[in-house]
Amino acid sequence: MNILVVEDEHKIARALKKILENQNHSIDIAYSGDEGMALATLGPYDMVILDRMLPRGFDGLNILKSMRGDKVNIPVLMLTGMGDEDKVVEGLKSGADDYMVKPFSVAELTARVQALIRRNKEYDVYRPYD
Repeated sequence: MNILVVEDEHKIARALKKILENQNHSIDIAYSGDEGMALATLGPYDMVILDRMLPRGFDGLNILKSMRGDKVNIPVLMLTGMGDEDKVVEGLKSGADDYMVKPFSVAELTARVQALIRRNKEYDVYRPYD
């Protein structure tokens, strides 16, 4: 599966890449909001792991809302340090399929990724770049 990770913290992004590649996924990384927006709305991804707070331009919620507005309905897992209940609710209402707070468990992350990908395969999801 092709997964886009939008994460500005290089150490976390590299760790996610390693974890997910060990699960036989292909990973692209965007380190800024602008780069994340471009890749998330154009690229052929099976899922996006998206941080909320990003430098340069768009934040995670802007990217998510743009994806959903463009009918890009691939699974999105928000992975962020913003764990207050109102932030979680806002992320889910904005179109996230799941929401995890940093720091995170590797086992839980990989299980959630697999669940989102499995669910996406079970439904006929419209993906405009296929």
